[in-house]
Amino acid sequence: MAFQVSPGVNTSEIDLTNVVVAAGTSMGGAVGRFNWGPIEWVTLITDEDNLTETFQKPDDTNYADWFTAANFLSYSG
Repeated sequence: MAFQVSPGVNTSEIDLTNVVVAAGTSMGGAVGRFNWGPIEWVTLITDEDNLTETFQKPDDTNYADWFTAANFLSYSG
């Protein structure tokens, strides 16, 4: 919505955030460095608990990969 703060100055806000819509069709893939788990196999992970069971908890060497996958899972429903 645009409005004028001063004569001739238009201000408008546009939401440009990108989010994953929580729907049954949300799919994604992640490749990362994990402490444990299958190598070179496609593995279905449905939630953060399943991520932890399959690939173990993150540590100092793989926290970015692990939390990226966990963040996708939390927003994808």
